[in-house]
Amino acid sequence: MLSIADLESLGFLRSHAQLLLHDNNFVLMVKNQSKNQFGTRLKIITQIYGVSREQAAKAIFSFPPFAGLDHNRVLRQALRIGKSFGFNKEKISELLLAHPPMAGYSQRRNLAAIDAFRNAAKRTGVRLTAQQATQMYSKMFMKSPYPEKGSKKRETFFARHGEPKISRFGQLVEKKLRKIRKPW
Repeated sequence: MLSIADLESLGFLRSHAQLLLHDNNFVLMVKNQSKNQFGTRLKIITQIYGVSREQAAKAIFSFPPFAGLDHNRVLRQALRIGKSFGFNKEKISELLLAHPPMAGYSQRRNLAAIDAFRNAAKRTGVRLTAQQATQMYSKMFMKSPYPEKGSKKRETFFARHGEPKISRFGQLVEKKLRKIRKPW
């Protein structure tokens, strides 16, 4: 089991190490790992995202489950989705490290969010740049992009079947877009 001293030697601040070792999500992810095993995981994260150990430690501290994710898969899926916004690997890495909970979301959820953005933009007639959309998404990504609670169907699914529904996330995006009001 990792100790405070182990985490400190891996680049975590003492206060952060103490808090992490009391966080159930973190403890469940690394409870049986040695310092070397966790150090290897941290090294993999730094290599995949091309960042320093301190940046990886900050992401783990702000969202402890980040330590246990398969980052190859996370980045691969994020790149697939990010291309629709015109992002490259560096921009996506920066976004995921700035908002680590986003790394834990499924590709399906992120596609539903993009769907909600596009539909809100059509409804309001506002044209968004990729930068504006990313800033909005990073502030609202906690809201569900699905129109029905418990359903994993996107807004376009309901529109195609004759019963258009707007997700809570879509409503928030639409509200923000109405404030921007930059017509096509």
